[in-house]
Amino acid sequence: MAPLDRSSSSGRALPATLNAWTNFLTDTELPAFARTVSEVTRIAGDPEASAYKLASAITKDAAMAARLVKLANSPLFPSSHGNIQTVDRGVVLLGFDAVRDLAVSLSVIEQVIRGQSRDALLEEMALAFHTATQSQTLARLAQDKESAEIFVAGLLYRIGVLAVLSSPDPRVEDYLAEKADFDPNEAVQIARMEKRVFGCDMTQLSRRLAQHWSLGQVLQEALAPDPSQAGERIAAGRRIAEVAMRRGWESKEANELLSRVARKIGLKLSDIREKVHESSEVAREMAAQFGATKVAPLIPQTAQGIAKSKQAESAARDGRGTAGSANTDAAETEGDAGTDGRFLRPDPLLQLQMLGRMAELLNGKPDLNRLVHTAVEGVHRGIGMDRTVFALLTGKQDAVAAKFVLTEIEERLQASFRFSLRPEVNPLLAAVIGQRKAFWVRKDSPPDERKLVRGPFAQFVAKEDFVIHPVLFGDKCIGFLYADRANSHRPIESSDEASFRQFIQQLTLGLRLLGVR
Repeated sequence: MAPLDRSSSSGRALPATLNAWTNFLTDTELPAFARTVSEVTRIAGDPEASAYKLASAITKDAAMAARLVKLANSPLFPSSHGNIQTVDRGVVLLGFDAVRDLAVSLSVIEQVIRGQSRDALLEEMALAFHTATQSQTLARLAQDKESAEIFVAGLLYRIGVLAVLSSPDPRVEDYLAEKADFDPNEAVQIARMEKRVFGCDMTQLSRRLAQHWSLGQVLQEALAPDPSQAGERIAAGRRIAEVAMRRGWESKEANELLSRVARKIGLKLSDIREKVHESSEVAREMAAQFGATKVAPLIPQTAQGIAKSKQAESAARDGRGTAGSANTDAAETEGDAGTDGRFLRPDPLLQLQMLGRMAELLNGKPDLNRLVHTAVEGVHRGIGMDRTVFALLTGKQDAVAAKFVLTEIEERLQASFRFSLRPEVNPLLAAVIGQRKAFWVRKDSPPDERKLVRGPFAQFVAKEDFVIHPVLFGDKCIGFLYADRANSHRPIESSDEASFRQFIQQLTLGLRLLGVR
């Protein structure tokens, strides 16, 4: 039977062959994704390309860069890599291929999220994340070498389905209605139905897109008619994810499947069950880190995972301590600062939104004031700072004064934030402007660094943690971005400082574009 013959709302003929679907998704549905993939894979595939070039291509998309850095420090990669705080360091430590695959998968998820918000699409994305973590777990248990690549390949294993479900194609509803009548194990019958409805089955489309978009060798081998060992791990991970979602972790089907997987790998069923159950929690965490917050709750939890979630919710309701507990004064002060409604807490999702807003500003004709104000707001509200200041050189260039200020407490901060740049008065500020140095000063910083904080500026920071970074316009330093937690006395963690630099990178890129234009 021929594919259903329909036209889109615009009157354009709908794709009805494998080639037509590939061209449609590349040129019409996901062109921004296709461009990103093309640029990233071109650089990553060039033996002459440097880590800097690949990092620069990714950093153009601030939201992607921020998520990639967070993922580089997630359970996806071994902790032996250390704390990766920038994209270029991630390229060096993780390798071109790993960073390329991460960037591509991030771009896929972003484009899919922007598509149709069908329940079926969210479920398919939940299966994708669950497949990815289960595939990686099986690979690690079997001591395979390419577990990180298997995660990304597992995530994109059904890229054809994700792409089609995110499209406005009217045939999708017919497809979903018919598919509901099939058991997931009836793969051959489902493929025939897909070919009748769309002109190709989803495995064929996934394979073609993986080749056309250069989505990594591991994924292409997994989708081949004769799949690789990695492909077998991914197929098993997919079956585990499907059974958990359709039948539940305690079902007979789940136990039988895990028994077969345990025999295949040569491990005890109890060991496999423990690791697979842990992976479901990791899958929820990874979905959130990829920005798919609506997807995470759809990944089935184990009984142990549900119990932990309830404990966490109970602890959050009860607060950090209980009445009558024997806390020290210092601990009470720290707890009060942490829960005081006047002080902001880090909000990774808001950080990504503000970085994305900055990127959008750069797509049109950048407005300097809006760009800087968005950066200040992103640092202040997204990272959870007490005081955030963008300061500019004064007319005589012998001092700096606040241009934009955000604070929850000190209403007159903008009027009072003005400091001399004379080295003998403010050596740290003089180094920021004159030598273009950035500083992350903490309570436990070396004495030589703390000695640079003097005079009125020392009174302003009051021995608390702060971060400060020069802001460049062309080849000139025009001021700096400063943030602290002096009011709440909270520390600035390494993750906060890394996020701060992400905003600086995006602001610097914007000012560079303004200088060129």
